[in-house]
Amino acid sequence: MAVEILHLQFPNGTILFLQENEENLENIISLLQVFEVVSGLRINREKCGVVGINLENNVVDRLANFGGYNILSWPLTYLGMPLGGNPRTLCFWEPVLRKISKRLESWKGVYFSLGGITLIKSCLSCIPTYYLII
Repeated sequence: MAVEILHLQFPNGTILFLQENEENLENIISLLQVFEVVSGLRINREKCGVVGINLENNVVDRLANFGGYNILSWPLTYLGMPLGGNPRTLCFWEPVLRKISKRLESWKGVYFSLGGITLIKSCLSCIPTYYLII
């Protein structure tokens, strides 16, 4: 049984997977406009983009221009993590190492109790876990 994923939704963002035709994109744009009217919220179109998967550049350009969206390319960053990279390369893990180093920097030179050390371990172990889940 094949599973078709149409969207991924997180508290901070949504990824929509569409076929490469204007009708699908037009329907999604209409739905987003209805969402804005009903909810009173505004979609930040500067943070929206079109990425082609196995599509020629002219098709991606046409779809992006049709919706007035930015054209993005692989690898891209989503929710602070890169998508589309090779996890076997060292450069893929650099954002994780930077995040951990940044957290450790703020705790440098501070004395912690055993509970504080447990908290640090908990915070630091969540960063690679989050990265792997994305």
